[in-house]
Amino acid sequence: MKAAIGLDIGTTAIKCMAVGEDGRVLASSRRDLTRSFPHPGWTEQDPVEILDLSVSAIRDAMASCEAHISSLGIAHQGETCLVWNRTTGRPLYPAITWQDRREARKADELSMRKGEEIERRTGIKCDSYYSAFKIRWMLDTLEIQDESEVLAGTLNTWLVWNLTKGKVFATDEGSSCCTLLRNPRETGWSGEMLEIFSINEEILPSILDSDSFFGFSDPSFFGYEIPILASLIDSAAAMVASGVLSPGDFISTYGTGNFIHLVTDGFVEPADGLTSSIAFSRGGIRRYQLNGICYSAGSAINWLRDSLGLFCNDDELTGIMEGENRSGVFFVPALDGIATPYWRGDARGSFFGLAEGTEKKDLVRAVLESSALQVAHTVSIMERMSGISPKVLTVMGGMTRNDALMRYQAGLLGIDVVVPKESEPAFGSALFALGKEKDEIQEINGPDRIFHPSMDGRQALELKERWLKAVESTLLWHGHMIG
Repeated sequence: MKAAIGLDIGTTAIKCMAVGEDGRVLASSRRDLTRSFPHPGWTEQDPVEILDLSVSAIRDAMASCEAHISSLGIAHQGETCLVWNRTTGRPLYPAITWQDRREARKADELSMRKGEEIERRTGIKCDSYYSAFKIRWMLDTLEIQDESEVLAGTLNTWLVWNLTKGKVFATDEGSSCCTLLRNPRETGWSGEMLEIFSINEEILPSILDSDSFFGFSDPSFFGYEIPILASLIDSAAAMVASGVLSPGDFISTYGTGNFIHLVTDGFVEPADGLTSSIAFSRGGIRRYQLNGICYSAGSAINWLRDSLGLFCNDDELTGIMEGENRSGVFFVPALDGIATPYWRGDARGSFFGLAEGTEKKDLVRAVLESSALQVAHTVSIMERMSGISPKVLTVMGGMTRNDALMRYQAGLLGIDVVVPKESEPAFGSALFALGKEKDEIQEINGPDRIFHPSMDGRQALELKERWLKAVESTLLWHGHMIG
């Protein structure tokens, strides 16, 4: 039997799966990643650790799998990026993650001057979330005199370059849109955007279809050459895993943040705080997506557990969400700023409705509910802007294990919420490397659980309206503080 390896370079962990041609997961492995926070708002990772742990995870999965590994697919964080020396391969600075806000002020200044032009060209916001700001910061900070010796890219490019021993320097269509240096209606890098950021195209990778041949891994890594046949952003890999590949399909991931996507067959001009980009390309055919981005979801839960000690393990969370919420506590998950629809990187999180009788379980529940509320708000914006009403919402990610939270999500939306059997981007990148189509994927990976809406419509509307008032109050308060 042949199998593909799917690798997902996440924010907090690397996950690897060996998937057979019949769609069965034959082996899996995981490696936790470290992050560093050298200054408030800065988030970095060690690219050498990412490479080493990726290789280690793949070797583990191969050792546990009796099938012959015939291909490799890569999924990654998206906007996280780094620069390295073309000759030595040495990273010149840690990878700066998508969560990093060090260039927020610079992004705001540029947005004041060229924000509308940038959004019109790229389909996305002039925000420090995207790689161009991070690359420009590294080039400036390192005071690089000869850029001909420098390469820059997102984590998929870094991994491909290393696994092929420097033979292939490439990225994919969807990943290139994470940089803010693409016009998704055109091919290649945008000369206008390169000029705005003063970035030389020679330091950037070539752009290929997501299902292209990205070279062979060097035999020194895994004992024999393995063709790399897929490269995807983690959100696009999640789409593939669940069969969300057709125009009109909605999906939301519940990971470090919430990322909501509507698949379209052509580029849709973004508005109302949404972004529009290429999800992936296959055989020269592009699938586009409208995107809603919410920075904090699972990261806010981890903050409650690790920094505040309000609960010990995830098993407690389903019980906390059970029953009706009578505390009246709301949380605005702006720990790393607010993206869709406000795009305020300077905003910070807030609790509302605290009283003398408020208990720690009320705080935990408010944080859990905030993820579902921000997804519901984003879906309503997508529906209004696109004219496409969701029939179901497919959901993926660790937080979907909380059945009570998913019932709450279905109630807020008034539609079914579907959790596929397999919910890992690593699974999707393996299926893409195997060349699986939508019908095959849906047969392989059908629903694990379906949650039907049971909340009264008026109650859902009231909850969403009260939460939006909390968000607006947070933005108003913070505006006064920085003013």
